[in-house]
Amino acid sequence: MVLSQKTQLETERMLDALRRCDWVQSRAAEALGMKPANFSKLLKKYGLRKEVRRLRKQHREQQRA
Repeated sequence: MVLSQKTQLETERMLDALRRCDWVQSRAAEALGMKPANFSKLLKKYGLRKEVRRLRKQHREQQRA
């Protein structure tokens, strides 16, 4: 999927917030001043759900190691 520059910036901002909030979507949404439901809808809209699951799993595995 080809994203506009604005969309790409927004997705990077969302992923950065997730990293800072240990992949907890509600905290990441709050950090960005969004409602968790809207945050989740944007993840779906931009096709990021699978990527977020993969990165969250990777993060948890690294914590256990």
